[in-house]
Amino acid sequence: MFRTPAFWTVALLATGAVGGLIYNWPRIVPSDATSQSASETDESTNEGSPSEDSSRGFTLTQVSTKDKAELSPLELDPLFQGDRLLLGGNAIGAYQQYNRLPENIAKSMDASILVRQGLAAEQAGFLDRSEQHFRDAIGASARESIQQVWAMIGMARVWEMQDRIDESISLLSELYLMYSTDRYPQEVRLPISRQLADCLQRRSLKESGETLITNEDDLNVDLKKQLEYYWAPMRLEPVLEETDWVNKPTSARAEDILTIIQRPIDDVSLILVNADSSMYPLSQLVMDLQRATRMQFDLSAQARSTLSGRSVRVDVEALPVSLLLDQAFSAHDLAWQQNNGRVRIVHLDEWKPEQRAKFVIGRTQRLQRQIQLQFPNGIERVVALLHDANNSFMMDEVGAAADKYRSVRELDPTGELNAAAYFNSAVFALAQKEKETALNEFYLALDQTLSPRLQGKAYARIGEIEILSGRPEHAVAAASRGLRLAAEDVDANRSLMALAKAYLLMSDAYSANQALFNHASSLTDERSKRLATVLSTHARFEVIKPTDGLQNEGERLVLSLASLRADDPRDFVEHLMVSRAFAAVGFRSKAINHLSIATDQVQPGYWQSRIPLELAEILFQSGDLDRAVETLKTMVASDDVTMQTRAKFLKAEIHLKLNQLDQVESLCNELLRMTLSEIDQRRALQMLGKAFQKSGQHYSAALCFAGLLPDGSNSLRSPSSSPAMESE
Repeated sequence: MFRTPAFWTVALLATGAVGGLIYNWPRIVPSDATSQSASETDESTNEGSPSEDSSRGFTLTQVSTKDKAELSPLELDPLFQGDRLLLGGNAIGAYQQYNRLPENIAKSMDASILVRQGLAAEQAGFLDRSEQHFRDAIGASARESIQQVWAMIGMARVWEMQDRIDESISLLSELYLMYSTDRYPQEVRLPISRQLADCLQRRSLKESGETLITNEDDLNVDLKKQLEYYWAPMRLEPVLEETDWVNKPTSARAEDILTIIQRPIDDVSLILVNADSSMYPLSQLVMDLQRATRMQFDLSAQARSTLSGRSVRVDVEALPVSLLLDQAFSAHDLAWQQNNGRVRIVHLDEWKPEQRAKFVIGRTQRLQRQIQLQFPNGIERVVALLHDANNSFMMDEVGAAADKYRSVRELDPTGELNAAAYFNSAVFALAQKEKETALNEFYLALDQTLSPRLQGKAYARIGEIEILSGRPEHAVAAASRGLRLAAEDVDANRSLMALAKAYLLMSDAYSANQALFNHASSLTDERSKRLATVLSTHARFEVIKPTDGLQNEGERLVLSLASLRADDPRDFVEHLMVSRAFAAVGFRSKAINHLSIATDQVQPGYWQSRIPLELAEILFQSGDLDRAVETLKTMVASDDVTMQTRAKFLKAEIHLKLNQLDQVESLCNELLRMTLSEIDQRRALQMLGKAFQKSGQHYSAALCFAGLLPDGSNSLRSPSSSPAMESE
């Protein structure tokens, strides 16, 4: 009964299959059409193929602009779209949009488009391509046009990113002498001054890192290396505005190329000048300055040879002579110094590295102070003042640095700049041994920053401060966070060492050893590795104790202590921990040496009485009673009952050894009047009994050994519960 429907179903399926086969049968295309289609395909493929950028290895797709029919009906739409993408942070997309502009539009706006392409490539990280675009823009733009200025500023910025700092400084110095007057808009003057200051600051850091902060006698070397610097991002909006000079700024030329505006005293930092010349020979500039300032300018033979035939373009108003000399001599590696109204000009090669570093820092500070005067209302003033304070700290100008850090706080910075200001203030306070102030500033920096890198640095320092302040449980919390957030090896190293020391001070040897074992890769310098080996073996020794065979931790501890150098412990806590490690394996003389150093270095606070007491105890154990007595005399009184009890027991034992029995009796009575534990009460009575026994009062001694006071009226125990009498 189902035969007929099945027949029609099969017929319909067969018909569909045949129809589909006919419909999809390949068409025969003539050979000439095929070759033409293939060539068009190859051409379109080549036009849209990605191009490599050697500076980053990324691929940028350059869209062909030959076929205008594929572009948007509005020919300028790629320009506007590219600007929006660039301002929104999509630099690669902006670069692709700029490449979509039609040729006729691109040629009519050649310099402007090239500047945009260079800027987009720079923001995307394609530095080689960016430099080429800026070079093309300089050649394509009209002389002294705004596009040419933006292109030169962009070129200097790319050189800075490529670590070609000296080239960037030379170009920016020339621009500074050309465009620093108020006749030019602030949008042009500001990036030149700010970028030049940033380049000089980076060079100062390099110079000082190689000379000034490598002095082993400087206790603040590590702190100076931790200072934060704020590199403000560039503003894109002024560059993207299609504007040129409204009226080209011109100066009213005077008969004299150089004139004095202000000369209060013979100081080139206070003498202000006007100067205007399109080609000012440097040798003539020096002679004119000598004539106008009535100061003596001396040149070394090498400096005179360098200046020969060199010139500079100058257009400045009310500029300090010091800044004029800095920028004019920048490209020729010349330096100057002032002494008693005389200016000595030399080549940098004639100075020692330390002199060069100080000159570079001084030049940086002079420009930063000028920025504070020229731009008093922007973020640039705060940044310049913060960096100026850092430089004063680098030069060990403590008073000036303190005033400048305080002035930064008064300007009420915000965001990451505020966090950097708090962090640097904390570092400076730590250098001045103001631990609690530094601790508060570090926590304020944590409240302001969103940067994990800065958080890791702050927590590492907080962990160290908590240890120095005698709060190891707080140090564990801070150092653990610092270890998780550390973005740099030095911060991870510092956090790990603080964590291990905190655990050992809490008598948690197992956790200390586990932390050092799990994060051993965070130890980057040899000093920390040697010290960490001592701490870990000491921790295992405290838990396992000496055994035979491979588990002989005592032998390992001795070997690790033998590899330790004398200067590896850097603060009193590290000397304390090394001393305990030496004492654990019986090297009392070594332990005493390290404890003596710790006693000399100890800071006021928690450890001020504990470390001398520990030194006195080990001196007593070694039999050096006189030094033990002298150490106890220098110990600062403590409000801690435990510390008072330990000190009185030690004094009583020393007096007992010296047969000064009256002092022993007095100290024991003081102890018995205190609130003591049962063990300490018994210990005090035992010591008092020994004193009575030595004095021949055997009955009183027997009462003390039995837990009773000699007169029987102040018995600490009832006779029924008193311990059995002990003989000495």
